Amino acid sequence: MGSKKKDIRRYLQAYSAMGASFLITAPVANAAIQHTDPADVTIGTGENYLVDLDGNMTDDVEFRVSGSNVYGSPLFGAALMGNGGPTFCYPYRLSSGAAIAPSGAFDCSSGVTYHSLNYGSSSFGYWAPAPISGYLGVQFDIGGSTHYGWIHIELPTNSSVTIMDWAYEDVADTEITAGTVPVELQSFTIE
Repeated sequence: MGSKKKDIRRYLQAYSAMGASFLITAPVANAAIQHTDPADVTIGTGENYLVDLDGNMTDDVEFRVSGSNVYGSPLFGAALMGNGGPTFCYPYRLSSGAAIAPSGAFDCSSGVTYHSLNYGSSSFGYWAPAPISGYLGVQFDIGGSTHYGWIHIELPTNSSVTIMDWAYEDVADTEITAGTVPVELQSFTIE
């Protein structure tokens, strides 16, 4: 009996050590991701909502609704992944897991006049027709360094937008994937 107790203790110690190392190292892998999950906010015609990705009191993206057009506009040197020209730009609708990286097409800059998620009674744009949800890829500045993040939104109708949550990578010039949250916020199922 004595040797069986020793064997069980060794197994328990080995499993405990393995579990402890997982708890110590798991959060470190994504420790640089900063996630904000406020109560969902839905805005409609004539309303706007500002997102400050890093909480530094400088707004990075403005959402506003004008008629049946929903706009997501980068502010203060920020840019959104998308395409367009000097007057109109169309931010991409990204799926969960899409890369938001320095090599991305951040053509929707704060210098463009209109950043249309949907346009022309929702007949075109990457966010048409409603209802539709996804992620915006954002490039923005923190203290002179470029950072990348995402904003999770939904257009429940052609004339409204719901802002759900957002995250950014606090290590400069580092890729983030749409929908990624810090490990400690992820849920695990043990079978």
